[in-house]
Amino acid sequence: MLEANVGPTRKERGALQYDLHRDNEESRRFIFVERWESQEALDEHGKSAHIQAFRAKAPDLCEHGEVRKATKIL
Repeated sequence: MLEANVGPTRKERGALQYDLHRDNEESRRFIFVERWESQEALDEHGKSAHIQAFRAKAPDLCEHGEVRKATKIL
């Protein structure tokens, strides 16, 4: 289900990076590294059909989720 989000998201307006990773220590932990052109593009991503479908199923599939935002320095 996570992999299904990658292709459509990479085609979205404003998507600069959208990569799925698996934690080397905890194989059940997955991490998306995302970069967006703007907050508006990220907000639109959250409204996309594939992300809405994922969010609807996520409570049954995920123990928990966490979103961290960062600003690039260099």
